[in-house]
Amino acid sequence: MGASSKLSELFTHELYGIDIVEFLRRPLYRDRGFLHACFVEKSESPRYIAKKIGCSISTINNTLNSMDLLRYEITESNHTLLSRGNPPYGKKKIKGVLVDHLGERKVLKRILELRNDGVSYNNIAKYLNKLKVPTKKKQGEWCAATIQKIVKIYRKNVV
Repeated sequence: MGASSKLSELFTHELYGIDIVEFLRRPLYRDRGFLHACFVEKSESPRYIAKKIGCSISTINNTLNSMDLLRYEITESNHTLLSRGNPPYGKKKIKGVLVDHLGERKVLKRILELRNDGVSYNNIAKYLNKLKVPTKKKQGEWCAATIQKIVKIYRKNVV
Protein backbone atom coordinates (compact mmCIF):
# COMPACT_ATOMS: atom_id res chain seq x y z
CA MET A 1 0.00 0.00 0.00
CA GLY A 2 1.42 3.40 -1.03
CA ALA A 3 1.95 6.35 1.27
CA SER A 4 -0.85 8.38 -0.36
CA SER A 5 -3.42 5.60 0.12
CA LYS A 6 -2.36 5.22 3.78
CA LEU A 7 -2.69 8.98 4.22
CA SER A 8 -6.10 8.94 2.60
CA GLU A 9 -7.14 6.01 4.78
CA LEU A 10 -5.93 7.85 7.88
CA PHE A 11 -7.92 10.95 7.06
CA THR A 12 -11.16 9.30 6.01
CA HIS A 13 -13.74 9.90 8.68
CA GLU A 14 -16.19 7.00 8.47
CA LEU A 15 -18.85 8.63 10.65
CA TYR A 16 -19.47 11.40 8.12
CA GLY A 17 -18.11 9.70 5.01
CA ILE A 18 -15.78 12.62 4.30
CA ASP A 19 -12.41 12.13 2.66
CA ILE A 20 -10.39 14.86 4.38
CA VAL A 21 -7.56 14.74 1.85
CA GLU A 22 -9.97 15.28 -1.05
CA PHE A 23 -11.76 17.96 0.96
CA LEU A 24 -8.50 19.85 1.47
CA ARG A 25 -7.60 19.52 -2.21
CA ARG A 26 -10.94 20.98 -3.37
CA PRO A 27 -11.89 24.22 -1.60
CA LEU A 28 -15.58 24.76 -0.83
CA TYR A 29 -15.79 27.74 -3.18
CA ARG A 30 -15.13 25.30 -6.05
CA ASP A 31 -17.78 22.82 -4.90
CA ARG A 32 -20.86 23.30 -7.10
CA GLY A 33 -23.09 21.29 -4.75
CA PHE A 34 -22.08 23.37 -1.75
CA LEU A 35 -22.57 26.68 -3.60
CA HIS A 36 -25.91 25.57 -5.03
CA ALA A 37 -27.13 24.61 -1.56
CA CYS A 38 -26.00 27.91 -0.03
CA PHE A 39 -26.80 30.38 -2.80
CA VAL A 40 -29.83 28.90 -4.56
CA GLU A 41 -31.56 26.74 -1.97
CA LYS A 42 -30.82 28.69 1.24
CA SER A 43 -30.63 32.12 -0.48
CA GLU A 44 -27.41 33.02 1.30
CA SER A 45 -25.63 36.07 -0.07
CA PRO A 46 -22.16 35.80 -1.63
CA ARG A 47 -20.90 37.95 1.27
CA TYR A 48 -22.29 35.50 3.84
CA ILE A 49 -20.92 32.45 1.97
CA ALA A 50 -17.47 34.08 1.70
CA LYS A 51 -17.43 34.85 5.42
CA LYS A 52 -18.61 31.35 6.27
CA ILE A 53 -15.80 29.59 4.36
CA GLY A 54 -13.09 32.23 4.73
CA CYS A 55 -12.52 33.55 1.22
CA SER A 56 -13.21 36.80 -0.62
CA ILE A 57 -16.61 37.91 -1.91
CA SER A 58 -15.17 38.34 -5.41
CA THR A 59 -14.01 34.70 -5.36
CA ILE A 60 -17.56 33.58 -4.58
CA ASN A 61 -19.10 35.92 -7.19
CA ASN A 62 -16.63 34.82 -9.87
CA THR A 63 -17.26 31.16 -9.12
CA LEU A 64 -21.05 31.60 -9.12
CA ASN A 65 -20.82 33.31 -12.51
CA SER A 66 -18.48 30.69 -13.98
CA MET A 67 -20.78 27.90 -12.78
CA ASP A 68 -23.88 29.72 -14.08
CA LEU A 69 -25.60 29.36 -10.72
CA LEU A 70 -28.80 31.40 -10.80
CA ARG A 71 -31.34 31.97 -8.08
CA TYR A 72 -34.24 31.49 -10.44
CA GLU A 73 -35.14 28.73 -12.83
CA ILE A 74 -37.13 30.25 -15.66
CA THR A 75 -39.29 27.78 -17.55
CA GLU A 76 -42.78 27.94 -19.01
CA SER A 77 -44.04 25.17 -16.77
CA ASN A 78 -42.38 26.37 -13.55
CA HIS A 79 -43.06 29.96 -12.56
CA THR A 80 -42.53 29.44 -8.85
CA LEU A 81 -39.96 31.47 -7.02
CA LEU A 82 -36.98 29.33 -6.04
CA SER A 83 -35.41 31.82 -3.68
CA ARG A 84 -35.49 35.37 -2.39
CA GLY A 85 -33.99 38.27 -4.30
CA ASN A 86 -34.91 40.34 -7.29
CA PRO A 87 -36.66 38.46 -10.08
CA PRO A 88 -34.93 38.38 -13.47
CA TYR A 89 -35.78 40.90 -16.18
CA GLY A 90 -39.15 40.06 -17.73
CA LYS A 91 -40.54 38.59 -14.51
CA LYS A 92 -42.04 39.95 -11.31
CA LYS A 93 -43.08 38.20 -8.16
CA ILE A 94 -46.58 38.26 -6.80
CA LYS A 95 -47.13 36.49 -3.49
CA GLY A 96 -43.93 34.44 -3.91
CA VAL A 97 -44.68 33.32 -7.47
CA LEU A 98 -42.83 34.44 -10.58
CA VAL A 99 -45.13 35.82 -13.25
CA ASP A 100 -44.49 37.60 -16.52
CA HIS A 101 -43.99 41.37 -16.42
CA LEU A 102 -45.74 42.28 -19.67
CA GLY A 103 -43.92 45.59 -20.25
CA GLU A 104 -40.51 44.04 -19.63
CA ARG A 105 -41.40 41.01 -21.77
CA LYS A 106 -41.90 43.30 -24.79
CA VAL A 107 -38.50 44.88 -24.18
CA LEU A 108 -36.94 41.46 -23.62
CA LYS A 109 -38.37 40.19 -26.90
CA ARG A 110 -36.85 43.17 -28.72
CA ILE A 111 -33.48 42.70 -27.00
CA LEU A 112 -33.37 39.06 -28.08
CA GLU A 113 -34.44 39.94 -31.65
CA LEU A 114 -31.71 42.58 -31.92
CA ARG A 115 -29.11 40.21 -30.53
CA ASN A 116 -30.17 37.44 -32.92
CA ASP A 117 -29.77 39.95 -35.77
CA GLY A 118 -26.15 40.44 -34.69
CA VAL A 119 -26.47 43.80 -32.93
CA SER A 120 -23.80 44.24 -30.24
CA TYR A 121 -24.65 44.45 -26.54
CA ASN A 122 -23.34 48.01 -26.48
CA ASN A 123 -25.54 49.11 -29.39
CA ILE A 124 -28.60 47.48 -27.83
CA ALA A 125 -27.92 49.42 -24.61
CA LYS A 126 -27.55 52.68 -26.56
CA TYR A 127 -30.81 51.95 -28.40
CA LEU A 128 -32.73 51.33 -25.16
CA ASN A 129 -31.27 54.47 -23.56
CA LYS A 130 -32.20 56.54 -26.64
CA LEU A 131 -35.79 55.30 -26.35
CA LYS A 132 -35.68 56.01 -22.59
CA VAL A 133 -36.71 52.44 -21.75
CA PRO A 134 -36.54 52.06 -17.96
CA THR A 135 -34.22 49.47 -16.42
CA LYS A 136 -35.45 46.86 -13.95
CA LYS A 137 -34.80 49.21 -11.02
CA LYS A 138 -36.24 52.21 -12.91
CA GLN A 139 -33.05 54.19 -12.37
CA GLY A 140 -29.82 54.56 -14.24
CA GLU A 141 -29.09 53.67 -17.82
CA TRP A 142 -28.70 50.44 -19.73
CA CYS A 143 -25.19 49.12 -20.17
CA ALA A 144 -23.73 46.36 -22.33
CA ALA A 145 -23.00 44.11 -19.33
CA THR A 146 -26.66 44.18 -18.26
CA ILE A 147 -27.84 43.29 -21.74
CA GLN A 148 -25.31 40.46 -21.87
CA LYS A 149 -26.54 39.03 -18.53
CA ILE A 150 -30.18 39.20 -19.64
CA VAL A 151 -29.42 37.45 -22.93
CA LYS A 152 -27.35 34.79 -21.13
CA ILE A 153 -30.15 34.03 -18.66
CA TYR A 154 -32.83 33.75 -21.31
CA ARG A 155 -30.76 31.78 -23.81
CA LYS A 156 -29.82 29.28 -21.11
CA ASN A 157 -33.38 28.79 -19.91
CA VAL A 158 -36.53 28.02 -21.85
CA VAL A 159 -38.77 31.06 -21.68
